[in-house]
Amino acid sequence: MVKKNEKEQVQPVVEEPKDKSMISSEDVEEVVKGDEEALAEQMERIKNLTKEQQIQMMEELKKQQEDLQRKKQLELQQQQQQALKDEQLRMQRQQEAILAQKKQAEEKLRQQQLLAQQQAQQQMLLKQQEEAKKKLAEQQLKDKQSQPNNKEQNIPPAKSVDAENNKGGKNDGPTTFKRVFAAILLIGLMVMIYFLPQISDFVSDFQTKRTQQQITTGVLECSNKKTTDTLDINTNVLFDFSDSKLTKMTYTLIHTGDKLKDKDELKTLNEECLTLQQGAKNLGGVTISCSLKDGINTSKQILDYAKIDVKKATTAYTEAGGTYFQEFYLYQDIGIIESEMTSGGYTCIKK
Repeated sequence: MVKKNEKEQVQPVVEEPKDKSMISSEDVEEVVKGDEEALAEQMERIKNLTKEQQIQMMEELKKQQEDLQRKKQLELQQQQQQALKDEQLRMQRQQEAILAQKKQAEEKLRQQQLLAQQQAQQQMLLKQQEEAKKKLAEQQLKDKQSQPNNKEQNIPPAKSVDAENNKGGKNDGPTTFKRVFAAILLIGLMVMIYFLPQISDFVSDFQTKRTQQQITTGVLECSNKKTTDTLDINTNVLFDFSDSKLTKMTYTLIHTGDKLKDKDELKTLNEECLTLQQGAKNLGGVTISCSLKDGINTSKQILDYAKIDVKKATTAYTEAGGTYFQEFYLYQDIGIIESEMTSGGYTCIKK
C-alpha cells in the first residue's frame, strides 16, 4: 500500500512541457508538495543500495588482488624450482665431466707407467743380450788364441771330463753356441714370467672384445658410480638390442644417503621422480617407477622406443627430469651407443 501511495504522491500526473529543457514553477511546487516521508524512505533505499554496490565492488577487487598475488607466488615458485633443477642438472653434468676427465687422466698415467716399465724391461733385455754377445765374443777370441799355441807345442787341445768319458768322439760336451742359446732362452723365460700378468690381461681383454663383437642380439649394460658431499649415486643403464639395433632402454638411478641427515634431499629427489611419473602417465611406451626407503631413493625409467610416439611426446617429460629421451632412438647402432657411454665415463659390457 505504501508503494502505491509513493507512486501516487511522488509521481503526480503533470503535463509535459513543450520545452523539456525548461522546468516550470508549477512542476517544482508539485514535487515539494509530495509526501516527504515517502521521499526520505526512497532516498535511504538509494543510499543503502549504493553502499552494497561499493562493498561488493571492494570485495571483488580484493579477490582479484588475492588471485593475482597467488598467481605471482605460484609463478615465482615454479621459476625457483626450475632454476634449482637446472642448477642440479648443471652440477651433475659438471661432476660427470670431471669424473670422466679424471678417469681419462688416470688411464693415460697408467698407460704411461706401463710403457715406461716395458721400455725399462726392453732396455734390460737388450743389455743382457749385449753382455751375452760380449761374453761369446770373448770366448771365441780365447778359443782362437789357444789354437795356435797348441799347434806350436804339438799338444792337442784339452778336452773336458765329459769328452773323456764319452769315448768314440761322438759327444764332445756343450759348445759355446749351446751355452749362449740356453742363456738367451733362460732370459726370455724370465721376461715372460715377469710380464705374465700383463700378458694374461692382454689375452683376456682380446678374448672379451672378440666375444663382445660377436654378440649381435642381447643387452648392453653400462654403469657408473660417483659420490657427492652427502650422497652416493649409482647409475645403471640397460640397452636391449636386436641385430645390433636399439629397441629398448631401462635407466635406473639410485641415490643412497643417511635416512635422517639426508631426509630432505632424498625427499626432493623422490618428489621429482613422482612429478616425472605424473607427466609421463599418458605417454605410450614410457614407464616410470619411484621408491624411497631407508635412505635409498630409486627412480627407474623404461623406454620402449618401438611404442613411443615422438609426435605426441611433449616437452613436459624432459622438463620434469626425463633422461635419455632424445639422446637415443629406435634402431640406433649399439656400437655407437657403447662408444658414447664409454666416453661419458661409463663401464659397458654386452650380455
